[in-house]
Amino acid sequence: MAALIKAVVFDFDGTLVLSNQIKYDAFQQTAEAHGLDPERVMALRHTHPGANRHEIFAELSRQLRAEGFEHIPDGPRFVTTYADIVTREVTRCDWVPGAEATLDRLAARGLALFINSATPGDGLLPIVEKRGMHTRFQAVLGGPDSKIDNLNRIARQTALEPAAMVMIGDGEDDRIAAASFGCHFIGVELETEDHGRPAHRLTVRPAHLVPDLSGVPQLIDAIAADRSTP
Repeated sequence: MAALIKAVVFDFDGTLVLSNQIKYDAFQQTAEAHGLDPERVMALRHTHPGANRHEIFAELSRQLRAEGFEHIPDGPRFVTTYADIVTREVTRCDWVPGAEATLDRLAARGLALFINSATPGDGLLPIVEKRGMHTRFQAVLGGPDSKIDNLNRIARQTALEPAAMVMIGDGEDDRIAAASFGCHFIGVELETEDHGRPAHRLTVRPAHLVPDLSGVPQLIDAIAADRSTP
């Protein structure tokens, strides 16, 4: 293996585990758990596409109270319900094809492995631990820090330059973070349905794109051998 690449950073949802649909459905299930029309929360997701769970449920609570609904939970209580559903389901959902074997192969090569997710860190780590994944990673990083901030933190921790790192993810935020930070990027575009449509979350086609994680070790070798700048 060429020695250029020293660290590999993975997004979590939709990259390591098949959880995107679970997290989408959990918004509706949270509303239903509190006796509300799930279309209310889904409408907010549509009109606030960049909002996180805290912002969505805070706005849902505000709107319902303003409309005179009684006994409406506050945002944090909605978020707790959502987090409980997600933790339960993501803990037992399937891996992305090839993920386990790829993690084992990369770890055996001595590469430093990290998770860099937009999921709040205090909710992400328990899921990773319950899945028995935590021992594979030097750190599990989530929100509220941005993915770019987390990449910079990894660089400081490992004393590596961006060119020695690869970010792997299925979302446009992963691609943008890698480009802004200056590291290599491998996009994941699964051959699965996502919310009733093909799971194509990358709006710009990256130079390196895989349908699952099984070919990632060989692709990292190719990136390292090429020795081009990210």
